[in-house]
Amino acid sequence: MTRQIKAEWLKEKRTANYKLLLIAPLLFVLLSFLLVLLMGTSPDGEHSYIVAATFNWYSLLILPVIITLMVTNNLKKEKEVNQVFYHTTGASLKKQMIAKNLVVIMELFIILLLSTILVFLLGNILLDEKLSILTLMSAVFYLLIGSLPIIAISFILYHFFNRILTLLLNFILGNIAAAIAVETWWWLFPWSYNLRMMAPALGVHPNGTFLSSGDPLLNQNALIIGVIMGLLSYFILLFLQILLTRRQKGNA
Repeated sequence: MTRQIKAEWLKEKRTANYKLLLIAPLLFVLLSFLLVLLMGTSPDGEHSYIVAATFNWYSLLILPVIITLMVTNNLKKEKEVNQVFYHTTGASLKKQMIAKNLVVIMELFIILLLSTILVFLLGNILLDEKLSILTLMSAVFYLLIGSLPIIAISFILYHFFNRILTLLLNFILGNIAAAIAVETWWWLFPWSYNLRMMAPALGVHPNGTFLSSGDPLLNQNALIIGVIMGLLSYFILLFLQILLTRRQKGNA
């Protein structure tokens, strides 16, 4: 399994995904920073405009797009001759699919980590805000877990549709999540996991505004539910990916 992961990681070099690791954090955090400059000083010491803008945008707009691009880029680079090689040599397509998932997860973690470091530095140095690196890193953890089902869904969607349709579906469903995240049944809609967990994690409403003390959305149980559902749904969807891979191999 380690060899498959190394092989998939090596394939990512000199690809669009490798460039996304640096471009995505720099671009979107910079956009958030410019927006904050227009908004002015944060309302109090507990809330931060740059944190609210960055993490809300990531949950609502950016992550569905980035995840789709990373998944489709990862799959698109596989040439037909590579698949013939896997079939003729008896190499495990199951391990290859798992390795691809792990590589995309690692890439997403790097993007989230770099973005968080940039937010922390800009907030503390240029905006003179007292941001907690522990709070921001906990948000990274919840975003990563909440994104797992979307990674798996994107692999499955691309099995049936092209890149444009996969991107469009994730983008539309990601925007619908803003309305669903405030409902009691949000846990049934994977695209809402990130938005819902950012509420208790950072005090940010799914619509991007700050939550006041005592708001029901601050209930910490949402974090537990989000983590459980994120992991559970991901492994179910990963199993579905493996079934589709076996079916593809059987039809080859």
